[in-house]
Amino acid sequence: MLTFTRIAAGCASSLLVSGAFNAQPLQTILVYGGGILGSMLPEIDHPKSAFGKRVLPLSIPIAGKCRCCHVYFARATMPLLL
Repeated sequence: MLTFTRIAAGCASSLLVSGAFNAQPLQTILVYGGGILGSMLPEIDHPKSAFGKRVLPLSIPIAGKCRCCHVYFARATMPLLL
C-alpha cells in the first residue's frame, strides 16, 4: 500500500469516527492526527518506506527483529476491536 493511500484511509476513517461521536473541533483534530499516525504505523518496520525513513532509529531495530510484525499484530488485535 502506498503512503498516500494509507494517509487517505486514515483521514477518512478518523473523520467518520469523529462524525459518529459528534466530536468537538479540538477532539476532531486529535482524532484526525491519531488516524494519520495510526495508518502509518504498519510502515515502521520497513526502513526504506516514507515513514520508516523519518523514524529510522526505531525502524532499523524493528525491521531486524520482526519483519512481518504489523501483519501479526493486526491479526491478533482485530478480533478485540470487533
